[in-house]
Amino acid sequence: MSGFLHCHDCGWYQDDFWSKEHYHPFRESIVNDWKKTLFSDKIKMPTHLMKKLLVPYEIDKDEKNSCYVDGKDLVASSLIEAANSIKAMKIKTYKDFEKIKHKWKCPNCGSKSWDID
Repeated sequence: MSGFLHCHDCGWYQDDFWSKEHYHPFRESIVNDWKKTLFSDKIKMPTHLMKKLLVPYEIDKDEKNSCYVDGKDLVASSLIEAANSIKAMKIKTYKDFEKIKHKWKCPNCGSKSWDID
């Protein structure tokens, strides 16, 4: 079971619950994409995504909403994002959450106004 746990009062959230067999930051499909991307010199991407990731990019001269990014920079940024997600994870699995959900409070503001999408 996946679940995006978040607080309605302060906006705190964590990644979906993980499982060894299905969803987690290093599942095979993501790692395979990183391997392919790592060796790409230029990848065309929407510029607004690169601004959020703070990755160096070159604006496409013909399409101002597109840019080119080096594959290694994109993979490095993705690994940092995955590491931050892992560090921020408070409750890893839905099974773990089931054990504490009746007493769980937001780790940021202490509210009990939370939800799982």
